[in-house]
Amino acid sequence: MIVNDRIRDYLHSLEPSQGRLLDAIEQEALEDCVPVIRRETASLLRTLVSALRPERILEIGTAVGYSAW
Repeated sequence: MIVNDRIRDYLHSLEPSQGRLLDAIEQEALEDCVPVIRRETASLLRTLVSALRPERILEIGTAVGYSAW
């Protein structure tokens, strides 16, 4: 977890929107009090997937499927 506010804000500024679908899923989850991963964690996961190009990914406990996208 990134706890430094300046670093977190900087990371958020790099990717203000994740696209309409993910933004909608995130908003609905937050309204329904369903926990989803933080945006900076999502950015890290996207970077790792892009760099490593895994053939398969297994996500357990997807809740609303936010981090699976």
